[in-house]
Amino acid sequence: TKEIDLEWEKKPHVVFWVGNAMGGAAFLPFLADEIYMESDGRIGGIGTLEQMFEGVGDEVVRQKQRSLRLARAQGLAIANGYDYRLINALAQRSYVLSYDLFGNLYEAMPEELGRVDAYVLTDDGKDERADTMDQLVRGTGNDVLTLKADIALKLGVSSGTADSLDELLEQLGILRNHTMVEGR
Repeated sequence: TKEIDLEWEKKPHVVFWVGNAMGGAAFLPFLADEIYMESDGRIGGIGTLEQMFEGVGDEVVRQKQRSLRLARAQGLAIANGYDYRLINALAQRSYVLSYDLFGNLYEAMPEELGRVDAYVLTDDGKDERADTMDQLVRGTGNDVLTLKADIALKLGVSSGTADSLDELLEQLGILRNHTMVEGR
């Protein structure tokens, strides 16, 4: 994240075009100035932060390690204009997050809010709300957040949906004058 500031005279506008950012790669798009997604794009597949280091060493040390990792990811998201609560929902199974039609986020289940226009992003994964094995494998459950293109757009995480480079460039307003930077 610091190389751009150090090595570029004029800082480029960084855009991530996400097809599938699952597992550890799920946090990378939050480093971008803008995120675009493919129609079937996904960001997620983390959700195991609470189990990290389970059974190893002292519980207080494990909690500090989890907190450190979560805070680092939250900080990167915040620095680039994204809501830290999305990081919590991506990383923690016990975290509850809902949204309304306007893209507002709430740390409660819709029934607790008393709103008919609120929808679950993640529940706590307890008892009857636990995802099935099929949902876990396919990333379709709601114990942890898996952002799909339509929801990412509603929440303001994604700036648009593009299924080809030409579509992406058009949405960025770049029709002819662009330079593709390959590699590192």
